[in-house]
Amino acid sequence: MQYEEYSEKAKQRYAEATLKDRKSCLRLFDVYLAGSHTDGMSGKDAVQRFRDLKRTARASYQFSEYEPESFEQLTEFISLLFELDLSREMIRHYFDSIQSYCDEMNLEWFSEREFRKYRERRFKNSDSATVYGLAADDRNVYRLSEVETILEYSESPYREFFAIQYLHCRRPGEVLLLESSDVRLEDGLVWYHILKQQRGEDNREYVQLRDDGERDILRGLTQNQEGKLFDLTLNEIRDELRKIQQDHDIPQLKLKDFRHTRVSHLKAAGWSDVRIRDEYTKHKHLSTLQDKYMSYVPEEISEQDIWNVLAWSSPREVERSTDTDAI
Repeated sequence: MQYEEYSEKAKQRYAEATLKDRKSCLRLFDVYLAGSHTDGMSGKDAVQRFRDLKRTARASYQFSEYEPESFEQLTEFISLLFELDLSREMIRHYFDSIQSYCDEMNLEWFSEREFRKYRERRFKNSDSATVYGLAADDRNVYRLSEVETILEYSESPYREFFAIQYLHCRRPGEVLLLESSDVRLEDGLVWYHILKQQRGEDNREYVQLRDDGERDILRGLTQNQEGKLFDLTLNEIRDELRKIQQDHDIPQLKLKDFRHTRVSHLKAAGWSDVRIRDEYTKHKHLSTLQDKYMSYVPEEISEQDIWNVLAWSSPREVERSTDTDAI
């Protein structure tokens, strides 16, 4: 990189910066911004070249005259730091350095509040070896195989309850409120009564059916039946879930974590945050979905995988099928 092109203007601006970590961050950020202006490199390539040169030459460094242009450019740089082989503590210092840098420059587009929220999301799940932007401090999602095990070994109608809760990203109480009249198979819709907050006169949200397996489950529950779909209590459902968890060595997550699980699986399968919100969770604020519902999923998941969980059958049905084959 052509470091001789760096001007004294920016150097004076940061002359008062005394913290070693902050200087290190600002140097990397400066190289990131200057890359395209000097050698026409990407910011990532510029940072990598600078880091390589730094290992062999300890020459004095002057800050350039280039400034950030957008909030996205800041977060892209932070994302780059997470890819580099740096300590987590250093990256924490980098967050603070970038924030104070932008504050000093009075950048109109920089939102300190949004940046703090972005930082908190990046640093959740700090005990994990894998850094992931949307990860919870404690595990609150099932692996896909664990969802399949729960659906396979739970008894009916608990099995159908868990399946609907997972597929539709619903709270357990909202599934219990479902009535036959809420299921509109002809329109491919299921209407849910919202428990926590009044949203509109009828206080309901809909979920669009997307798979034939969903329709089959709901068709079986509503066939020749009026009133509520599930004659169960939350305690009975929790007891069934706990039994499956204990029998099959599955983490004892809460009943509501089926909602977190589905959101996280959709994210891992490539769905955008906006699409998940619009089609399932219906959150008013996207940050609520990102901060409270999305978690790191340490496995590769395709969209087809998250629908294949419907291919379950109970152990008795498997045994019956095996006996029939033997005859």
